[in-house]
Amino acid sequence: MQPSMREQLGFLRRKLGKRLEQSLIRRGRALGWILELSHLRMRIDRFTFHQTYFPFRLLGCLPIHATVSSIVHGDSWSWPDVISIDLFEIRSPMPSYNPNSNVDDRVRWLPSSNGTYSASSALASLRTPHLIVPWFKLVLFPQNIPRMNFLLCVAIRGRFSTRDHIHKYDPMAVSTCALCNSHLEYHAHLFFECLFSRAIWTQFMNICGSPWNGLCWNAFTDWASTHWRGNSPAIVANKLCLGVAVYHIWRERNCRIFEGT
Repeated sequence: MQPSMREQLGFLRRKLGKRLEQSLIRRGRALGWILELSHLRMRIDRFTFHQTYFPFRLLGCLPIHATVSSIVHGDSWSWPDVISIDLFEIRSPMPSYNPNSNVDDRVRWLPSSNGTYSASSALASLRTPHLIVPWFKLVLFPQNIPRMNFLLCVAIRGRFSTRDHIHKYDPMAVSTCALCNSHLEYHAHLFFECLFSRAIWTQFMNICGSPWNGLCWNAFTDWASTHWRGNSPAIVANKLCLGVAVYHIWRERNCRIFEGT
């Protein structure tokens, strides 16, 4: 028997609500909506047989229709005297906060600076912030070719599984470069020091109008990030050629190893 639309909505809502709740609790924001609501009842989901999915999942510690005032005594908290992981996760983010019975109830969304909920603030609270890398415009620009620029991003970060990495785990594995068959294959050699790759980069830089000066990979990406700025046709062509060159060097290497061509 196929579940009805109502049952499907209840299942999705219950799962999504539980995941969001767990994420918010882990980041200490589970009480973002309810800290100042002394008379607010726990949120009841009509589509899940009246099961609550709000942070108070204390399993018998509080009645299903309990309010926040149930755990407030005067101007201090009166938590249930039970051992509960959920209770600990709720109490741990608020060591210094005490309720104030003389203040009117207000709704505030803590991840937002103005206290108002927005999808962007919810997403920002769940994401881990990272610094913007200087080379991101070499990879992300409107005319990029996704499959090639994805490999370019992997190459810039040095995350390819070259043979020197494999040799660390399997000393019996072949470690010579598949393109020149004369040196150990590592990231810098594969893309710049190998005679095969060097010939490609020399031709590539001639097309770009710059002489090949034998920079290492990190120095080259720093140089390209500084000099290839803007959206002029020449700059876009240079960035496209960079992604194409990296893509085909890696593809040729894989063809020689796995296909013997």
